[in-house]
Amino acid sequence: MKGIHDWVPWFRALSARIVEVGEQGLIDRARRVEWGAKEPALWKFGADNIDPLSFVYFLSSKNGNYAVFESVHHIFEIETPLMDKEMPEAWVFPTAIGIKALFFGKGNADPDPGLYWRLFRQAQPDKPGLRAETLHDALDVPGVGVAMLTQALCLANAHAFLPVDKFSLALSGALPEVANFEKKPKADFSASDYESFMQAARDLFPECHLYEIGRFLYEHGSFTDDDGNARPLVSEKSRFFQVSTNVRGDFDDEWDAFDQENAVWTGGPGSKRKYPLESPKSGDIILVRFRQDWGKGIGVVQRNDFRDHGGFSYDRRIHVFWINKATTKFDLKAPRSAGFSKTTGTDLSVLATFRHSKNYDPSFELLDALHVPMPAPVPKPRPDPDRQVNEVTDYPLNQILYGPPGTGKTWSTVSRAMAIVEGVREDEVEKEDRDAVKSRFDALQDAGQITMATFHQNYAYEDFVEGIRPVLGVDGSGQVAYELRSGVLRNIADEASKQYHAGEAKKFVLIIDEINRGNIARIFGELITLVEESRRLGREDATTATLPYSGENFGVPENLYIVGTMNTADRSIALLDTALRRRFKFVEVMPKPSLIDRVVEGVNLRNLLEAMNGRIRFLLDREHQVGHTYFLDVGDLEGLKSTFQKQILPLLQEYFYDDWRKIDAVLGWNGFVKTVKCPGELKGKDLVDDDRDAYDVLSFDDSEWEKVEAYRKIYTGKADLAAVATEADQPKGKTEVEE
Repeated sequence: MKGIHDWVPWFRALSARIVEVGEQGLIDRARRVEWGAKEPALWKFGADNIDPLSFVYFLSSKNGNYAVFESVHHIFEIETPLMDKEMPEAWVFPTAIGIKALFFGKGNADPDPGLYWRLFRQAQPDKPGLRAETLHDALDVPGVGVAMLTQALCLANAHAFLPVDKFSLALSGALPEVANFEKKPKADFSASDYESFMQAARDLFPECHLYEIGRFLYEHGSFTDDDGNARPLVSEKSRFFQVSTNVRGDFDDEWDAFDQENAVWTGGPGSKRKYPLESPKSGDIILVRFRQDWGKGIGVVQRNDFRDHGGFSYDRRIHVFWINKATTKFDLKAPRSAGFSKTTGTDLSVLATFRHSKNYDPSFELLDALHVPMPAPVPKPRPDPDRQVNEVTDYPLNQILYGPPGTGKTWSTVSRAMAIVEGVREDEVEKEDRDAVKSRFDALQDAGQITMATFHQNYAYEDFVEGIRPVLGVDGSGQVAYELRSGVLRNIADEASKQYHAGEAKKFVLIIDEINRGNIARIFGELITLVEESRRLGREDATTATLPYSGENFGVPENLYIVGTMNTADRSIALLDTALRRRFKFVEVMPKPSLIDRVVEGVNLRNLLEAMNGRIRFLLDREHQVGHTYFLDVGDLEGLKSTFQKQILPLLQEYFYDDWRKIDAVLGWNGFVKTVKCPGELKGKDLVDDDRDAYDVLSFDDSEWEKVEAYRKIYTGKADLAAVATEADQPKGKTEVEE
């Protein structure tokens, strides 16, 4: 089985072969290697001076040149498979840079290959014993540093040696022993120091091989995120996820597979526990367990096939670097934190159990040193004595916010959902700092108390309630298997039901954006009846239904609120489903010009919006007005120009089906739409009406787009240059009311 650590046994086999053939055998075979057209730096001081450490370290400098490694593989008659040419991850190992790979250099007039042969042979046993004097003499050679020497030893025997380089030295916060090396001259670096350092690393990464530790340290120190920014692999951005080895019910075999593949996965036909496999990103932390009572290990995400390739398949994996492979029996009677993170799939009690288990202590010390935040249960909202709770907080269980585009319907769902969950008036929430409200909203969404979905033409019952989905066969067999999956409604309804039956007063909110864009009958199916207020669990006429796929009894509890949004200008759905109209309360959300009551470089945004919407109401209808949110972020003339060109004009084209005569009227005939007369060559040809005018939009490069008077004309009907001058003197953002 191919893996990211295949270089370890290959270099180990090469090293054993070098010891077997001896000094002359290494010289003879090194001469036959196809190094390329250019004479290798390995010959710089003559073939007779070749030593094994220089050979393997110089070979590492050819990383990326598969032909050289293939030549060495053949000439040294190595039976261990060479790393997969098509698997770049298997070619990550300590790599030298050309001439710097040699263990004798310019300042050493009398090279001593025998010294490095002695060190190389001492490094070979499973439990090597480096002699203090040999290591001291090796480092005493000019040009040979601690990092260089320990990297070469790692290549020779990765099971026994860990490089002391910039990647491991970056762990000084978690490994006190590292700090001792940072300012220490190489002459004082002893064999006992080195062994203490490696033992400290083993203690910090329980049950992990040294080469696994080295690989994690390298990736942590050389990581680049998706945006091309260099940052630590594990940091304050890292999140916790959990997964179980109990995929097919075999405790040991499945963990062995996880371990050997450096990957985790879960799921399959009939799987009851769903994990968000597509969510983990590089640098996130994976807690691996078996059932509730066994911990199997902790890994850091390298890459995620489920995320990168679009969902679950049996041949996909979350590839990890192990930082702890200790098997631990949990004490389930110990106090544990409550709560569940819906976003990451982590049961916070599981996280607490890992954190308070002795075998996993070192890993959390490491993560603390790397500034990984520990998620906490969502705090219960603290009652505010200034808030008045009254009948206004008795929100309908089903409601739809509807109105023209750009009126802030989706934005309003945040404050409305928070008001429902916290049991307060919505206007009280709207008075708060928006960032604080959004922070609480995100925390509740992370805990699964608020969930969002967006309907579209292809959204189906299987996405919303439950369905059977085809997946590839186990172990990538290619055979099709089927898996039962719960949808958005069932997931939040099940969680709300648990709280409801446990006597908790928690309220849950499901937000459905663009609810009118979906086929309601197809999405809700028989459950459209269950969402009725009178049919909710806990009500007198409570009703349940047997789900067609799972065969389980299902009902919608009365502590689950559904808030939808609907764009009245969306003509993709001709009529809103009558069943939906009957079961939902409708709340109109119209443009609020007062929210943009300010003057920007002489243009009164409120007057401008009111003028356009006044004309649209007569030319079309009130449901196709322009929302105020299009202008919320407009702070200067350049921003106003961009808004008109990229948002307002395309919206009006959609509203009026490219009837530019009406679009020109909405804009107050301000010059952005120009009349085009019939070309002379077409007149009198009976091809067109000679008196018919055509219309075109002004070129976006035209200077008219940058003139204040053009925008003022939309609401004044004329270019009042005196007024423009007066208003231009106002401080930017100041309103006429303030004047």
